[in-house]
Amino acid sequence: MTRVFCAIDKNHKDYSVLYKENFDARRIDKHVFSARRLPDKVHYRIVRCSRCNLVYSNPILPPEKIEQLYKKSMFLYKEQVNNIIATYDTYIKNALQFVKSKNNFLEIGCGNGFLLKKAQEHGFKNAYGVEPSRDAVLKADKRFRKNIVNNIFKPGLFRKNYFDMIAFFQVLDHVIDPNQFLRECHKILKPGGVVLAINHDVDSFISHLFGESCPIFDIEHVYLFNKHTIDLIFKKHNFKVLRIFNVKNTFALNYCLSYLPAPKSLKNFILNLTDLIGISNMKVRFKPGNLGIIAKKQ
Repeated sequence: MTRVFCAIDKNHKDYSVLYKENFDARRIDKHVFSARRLPDKVHYRIVRCSRCNLVYSNPILPPEKIEQLYKKSMFLYKEQVNNIIATYDTYIKNALQFVKSKNNFLEIGCGNGFLLKKAQEHGFKNAYGVEPSRDAVLKADKRFRKNIVNNIFKPGLFRKNYFDMIAFFQVLDHVIDPNQFLRECHKILKPGGVVLAINHDVDSFISHLFGESCPIFDIEHVYLFNKHTIDLIFKKHNFKVLRIFNVKNTFALNYCLSYLPAPKSLKNFILNLTDLIGISNMKVRFKPGNLGIIAKKQ
């Protein structure tokens, strides 16, 4: 196991334990690290920094093992793609008002590249992606596959001052070193370039309501931010924060119900009932406890 420091003030001693670890490292495999799987309530020890209130996992699996798990992970959410587009494209369009030019767009954690097509539809000449899952990249449209780097986002993948906009959705929670991650984003953005990020809000109503049963407390999540700590870490890396906002997501009803912290038998009964009466794929739109940030390179 590897010890983790607070990403904001580098504190590694002054913290309180929120939840004890509850996993067996021998049972962690590529399926556990596949995106948007059903919650299994498995997590590291969860702590909160006593200085800045950043919530993070400590300790975690060795970084090299985590990287390999992401590379072997499976693309399992094809049926959710249209609802994901409906959610995130709304915020891409909102962020475009701050974008000066539309030459190069990058999505970090792009899956099979479904949002790269939307970026081109919004006028970007080139749309690039970074995605560690080989399975996801192999399932990408051939028109965009050539522009997807099959790797963990890290220094050296792209040249300095290249991108007009960088987007990453439900990614920052997973990053082992968010300081290096944001430094590299800043480096490869053009001056005045824009970042759009969406991730979980650890201080959301749903997080407080369900406590340890909330799906955000997960083996994949290293750092969990709220509006205050997301503001702090972006400003730490010389971004001007333009907006921080609550996110409204679009889901299929059965997807929402699958995340209920209820006994499996009861949950299966409800899912079968909604399927029987024909409403399992009905779209619902609400704020499930995510936050977004738009920032630009200074």
